[in-house]
Amino acid sequence: MRRRANLSRVLVQLAFFILVTLLLINVFTGIILDTFSSLREELSGRKEKEKYECFVCGVDRTTLDDFGIDKEDHETHEHNKWDYLLYLDHVRSRASDVAPLTGVAAYVAACDAAGDHDWLPLDTSFRLEQLAKGDEKRTNVSHDLRPVYDTLLATQAAVARLRDDVAADVRTALAAPRQKPIRVPPPAGHL
Repeated sequence: MRRRANLSRVLVQLAFFILVTLLLINVFTGIILDTFSSLREELSGRKEKEKYECFVCGVDRTTLDDFGIDKEDHETHEHNKWDYLLYLDHVRSRASDVAPLTGVAAYVAACDAAGDHDWLPLDTSFRLEQLAKGDEKRTNVSHDLRPVYDTLLATQAAVARLRDDVAADVRTALAAPRQKPIRVPPPAGHL
């Protein structure tokens, strides 16, 4: 009887050990796999965002292409992330010095001290602003009509150039010395 009680006790403990251990291992494995899966998705989302948006200003590739700006050229020459990092390091080192900071550097140092990123360009760049100055209405045109709109703008520019050329020709003609008018005799029989 004792042997039977021990056997049943061993079977119950073995079953409990196997079930609990397997369940816990599966739960922990599921948690680990789920965590790595979410980390992988987050990393792929970052890579996708890095592929289609400027790291510094966040302008997407489509907007840059609409203005004829190459994204890689934009990130290399205008918004090089390493240049911004070096500038921030420079400002931090100057802020720790005794020498006073200039206006822009003081503003960047104040933003950095507050943990604020307002000093970074957000959804803009110098070239985009310059291109948009003469093209403010272009952003309101749908994507499909932009080539037609660009052709219209080119035609308007050509007409303006022609108008300026004609005005210059008229000015030179008016500024030329006047000749004595030629008198044409009236036709015969007319007086």
